[in-house]
Amino acid sequence: MTARDIPMRIAVTGLGVVSSLGRDQREFWASLTEGRCGIGRFDLFDPAGCLSDVAGQVRAPLPSGRRLTRTDRLCLMAAAEAVEQAGLA
Repeated sequence: MTARDIPMRIAVTGLGVVSSLGRDQREFWASLTEGRCGIGRFDLFDPAGCLSDVAGQVRAPLPSGRRLTRTDRLCLMAAAEAVEQAGLA
């Protein structure tokens, strides 16, 4: 039996959420339970030429980083929440 034959076990010990409904789990869950909608007019850039100007967008202050994209920053926010929740901070 090799290491490839042994099933890998994974334990999820923390979660991070950044969405149009909230910038962390608490805000996200509150928005869900209150029935809020995270969809609205898109204004992060000019949607001219797009099929729609309606979308879900994250409205949260983002961490700074010279070479990081907006997506990178959103992922880092979620990862930081997951790490903190897991007690690894």
